[in-house]
Amino acid sequence: MCKRIKIEKITLSLGGKKPLRATLKRASRISILAFTLIVMTSLITVSSVIGGLVMDRPKTIQPGISNVFIYSIDNFKNRRYTITVELDITVPEGFILQSFVVFRNEWERVRANDSLGLIDINPTLLLTNNTVEKSNASILEPEPDILIYEVIIPDNDDWTFVFLSLNNADMLCHIRITNRHILWWLWIVIPSIIVIGLVSYGVTENVTRYQRATMESSKALKKLGEKSEGERKRSVYWLISNGTEEDLVALAEQLNSANSIVRGNAAWAIGGLARRLNDKTYGAVITQKFNEETDPITKEEMVAALCDVGYKPALQILEKYLLSDNNEILRFRITEALEEMAIADSAPSLVKIINNDKNTETLKLAARRAIKKIADNQGTTVEDLIKKYSN
Repeated sequence: MCKRIKIEKITLSLGGKKPLRATLKRASRISILAFTLIVMTSLITVSSVIGGLVMDRPKTIQPGISNVFIYSIDNFKNRRYTITVELDITVPEGFILQSFVVFRNEWERVRANDSLGLIDINPTLLLTNNTVEKSNASILEPEPDILIYEVIIPDNDDWTFVFLSLNNADMLCHIRITNRHILWWLWIVIPSIIVIGLVSYGVTENVTRYQRATMESSKALKKLGEKSEGERKRSVYWLISNGTEEDLVALAEQLNSANSIVRGNAAWAIGGLARRLNDKTYGAVITQKFNEETDPITKEEMVAALCDVGYKPALQILEKYLLSDNNEILRFRITEALEEMAIADSAPSLVKIINNDKNTETLKLAARRAIKKIADNQGTTVEDLIKKYSN
């Protein structure tokens, strides 16, 4: 409810341009969000579809289990790893490199118990076990022996890649490990759906924009009780910006509605429209309906409407809400209205606002501005008025 009052005031001060600015601002936020989603999904798509490079470097592996080369990676779940091992052409014939993947804790256990330097791993502990042996290819022929195998890690346990040289001398190889999620195709489908959805939304938005923007008095009046708060606000803004004296009469009839939301929005629209048309006669209508109203939220809307109309005979109502302890925004709006009306009789209430330490500095400053205008009209000073009504 407070938010309504705030927006209404700004709309009037800008001559009805605020809704347009708000729409453009909202459109900008949607564009930024769409661009961010596309960029993020594109990055995820590239990393998931193309895959990530885990390791790519040459490695000299010395003989024996105590000199194995291991490479451990966490969070393997649902990823397909491709291991490529190339034996250097300088490696003599008959050299063997064994490569496998094993639970990290099992590997530590096997390594600790293998005092003879020989490995004996139960195959059930291995996710995969592959061996590459140097062929009889001539050293002069630059054709390395290559081992390529793929392995899918099914869970999040800690797995370790092990590269074991079963030789009596060092062997040089080039090890490359890459990975890609097994459901990588989802990251093509998801961005596509997002892009198609955004394009569809944009097309629908442009095609229906004119129809949605079309408004007339009867349509706006009917929408005062819509379930959608956005539609209700749009109808009120339209009436404030485009309504006529005839619409004021129709809005006054809406103050008799059985729906409190309709009554509140009608009062809101009357305040803004009457202010734009400089018609203060509806202040008496709102005051009468305020005295009959039972819904507290609707009564606040009516108080805000009295502020917009600038209806001086309603000073007693305005002072009652000004000196209350709730709805800070409404109290600030009343203070601004009292500044515009410059009613001398409101000075005691304004001084109470200034002297009350519980009030915010913003509210006190607004009250001081109102006091200053009254003081200027009376040819006195703010300090004199504060001193006069402080006792």
